[in-house]
Amino acid sequence: MKSFVLFFALALNLATATAFQRPYFQTNYEESRTLFRELGQRTSGTMTSFPVPNQKNEDLTMDALYLKKTNAKALIILAAGVHGSEGFTGSAALIEFLEKTYPNLQSMNASFLLLHSINPYGQKYFRRVTENNVDLNRNFSLTDDLYKTPNPSYKKLNGVLNPTKQVTSYYKSTTRSTLGLLKALTLQGVSVDEIRQASVGGQYQFPKGIYFGGSKPEPQVEMLKSYLAPIIREYEKLMLLDFHTGLGENGQLYLISSASQTDGERQLMKRVFNQPSDETYVLSTSDDPGFYATTGDMTDFLQVLAPEVEMLSLTAEFGTLGLGIISQLKTINRLIVENQAHHYGAKSPKIAQRVQNHFDELFHPTDKEWRSEVQRRTKSLLNHYIPRYLEQIK
Repeated sequence: MKSFVLFFALALNLATATAFQRPYFQTNYEESRTLFRELGQRTSGTMTSFPVPNQKNEDLTMDALYLKKTNAKALIILAAGVHGSEGFTGSAALIEFLEKTYPNLQSMNASFLLLHSINPYGQKYFRRVTENNVDLNRNFSLTDDLYKTPNPSYKKLNGVLNPTKQVTSYYKSTTRSTLGLLKALTLQGVSVDEIRQASVGGQYQFPKGIYFGGSKPEPQVEMLKSYLAPIIREYEKLMLLDFHTGLGENGQLYLISSASQTDGERQLMKRVFNQPSDETYVLSTSDDPGFYATTGDMTDFLQVLAPEVEMLSLTAEFGTLGLGIISQLKTINRLIVENQAHHYGAKSPKIAQRVQNHFDELFHPTDKEWRSEVQRRTKSLLNHYIPRYLEQIK
């Protein structure tokens, strides 16, 4: 009888633990939003949902959870889903923070602001961009000057980067774009760095093209400008972690600092994020090999929004395919063909699904080892380096 009772108790404990164990990655936008809202409601924070207009009049929202602490001098912002298809990793980080990290930080003198699914259309439909084909991380600006930024190199490559015909074969489409890029490299004397910078840096001339930054602010940019400005100006210090995927070696976490940091902010950055012994991340800048400078991104936007606030604005990027030349060609090919299929269609549902599968694996990999490594690094970043930052600014 005693053995039976012990067995029953162990089975009950196991069942209870299993019932409350959440998957780290959600499978769709609705699941991610529901879980984020549920966890937010269990806190004393204020949840604000911003309806994002769309042509189908669907229930798409950008959600913000503000965990304000009276008299705090520091604000930590965690942002997810600026690029929709990358939002699942960012959403997982926010959920990890609410469940595991935040309970241990409530005694510290800081407020927290979590921004979930900044591009809900992209997350719902597994696209990187908004409904208007706008790359949100090329769209953040306080003035209209950004949308007049020239990109003459992109114009030269437009025919290669943005085919205007139906995708009849995934292999043929990727081969065609690869040969076009190789031609630019070998016959036109264009370097890999020039191709990467010309394309991914942002462009404002071709609305159906990849990395289109828009002709005006997207609704979320206007919403965040109005919402964030009065909040962040209440604080002396701010740190932003904006979660992304796709750039870098498989499973590696890169912390990419804003190009507009002051000398004082760079010194603080070194004190907080000196190279960790556990190799949680690699510190990077837009000048490092394989990386690039952008226009209209969120990290610089916050610094313009509140220049008086000492700010560490960081992109937390989890790599997938790698930084080598072949990996970079694969990356841009997947972007090209996905964009082509979206605007001009695919010959069959099978081809369309193949295009989507390759695109999903670039920004939302299903590989268990990749996801496990991302989870490990995220936990370390949140649990060790947020407290370290708060200790440094006491």
